[in-house]
Amino acid sequence: MKRLKICFIIEALIVLALIIFVPFTLNNAFESNSFILYLASKFTFGLLFIAGVCYALFSKAKTGSSVTIVGLASLFQLVPFGIRFIAKADFDLKWFVGILIIVFAVVIFVALMFGLSAQDKLAVKREEIAAGKTIEVEEEKRLATDEEKK
Repeated sequence: MKRLKICFIIEALIVLALIIFVPFTLNNAFESNSFILYLASKFTFGLLFIAGVCYALFSKAKTGSSVTIVGLASLFQLVPFGIRFIAKADFDLKWFVGILIIVFAVVIFVALMFGLSAQDKLAVKREEIAAGKTIEVEEEKRLATDEEKK
């Protein structure tokens, strides 16, 4: 395994540890139902981060989509903080709004992940088709009439 992949795995584990342990450092005075909503969002987006990291590790494509997917998965870790603020808010539809945000964000992430994956597969096929072919160098052929044409 290359050193770059080992460093990537270590960084991903550090981020995953932060995903798990940061909520314990915050004030967790929720209503019980709101806390379940927050934990569900944290778990869901933690799994999406793991899926993005696995895609980046096992993808054979040489495009930058794996970096984009891991970056989006990292950015989507902010959604549970938004859910946390909604869960602590005082209005009647916070469950509905929270679930709507989670579903909408998951659909966006999954669509981007599968879209970029499909784009990678098409790019790999096109690269194989468009690959250059080598032509052997042949010795120059000269005709007896080449000097007369000058």
